[in-house]
Amino acid sequence: MLREWSDLPSDKDRHAARALFDELERLTHRINEVEREFKQLTGTPSGKRLKAVPDVATLILQFRKQRNKLFPGLFGEPAWDILLSLAALDPAKAEAPVLSIGYAAEVPPTTALRYLAMLEAAGLVERTVNPDDRRSVLVRLTAEGREKVQRMLEKWSLAAIVVVAAPLALLAGFFLR
Repeated sequence: MLREWSDLPSDKDRHAARALFDELERLTHRINEVEREFKQLTGTPSGKRLKAVPDVATLILQFRKQRNKLFPGLFGEPAWDILLSLAALDPAKAEAPVLSIGYAAEVPPTTALRYLAMLEAAGLVERTVNPDDRRSVLVRLTAEGREKVQRMLEKWSLAAIVVVAAPLALLAGFFLR
């Protein structure tokens, strides 16, 4: 309850509060859009999954490549980079030559071959002779490998939304009480 005229907010304060509220509404709207986009990427109500894996995998690979340019030789996860490179492939053409996967993962050919052998032993990838060129070998994620990578990428996508949404929710609660 106001006791004096001096307790009324100034025009400047009301304008600043209105601007903050408008920005909060804009951010809330954007969070809702991101949530809808996330649901579209990760699946429909019927449980069918859409194209989330290649898109998220490509985004993570791009981030890792930028990080490696800034910090050359300091970080390296060839197995994960190979899995991401395979997951980023178009699902309609979900296999690629071994050398291409090594190139996409930015690992030397011998390292790619060594890690592909480990991933194959773990049941995450499979290699087959290229029917068009019997001198080369194609590699693809197994069903188990694709499922595990997809689960991880979906968790990361959800975590990214939470990281953005949590502070905004706190801010909304502060201004809307």
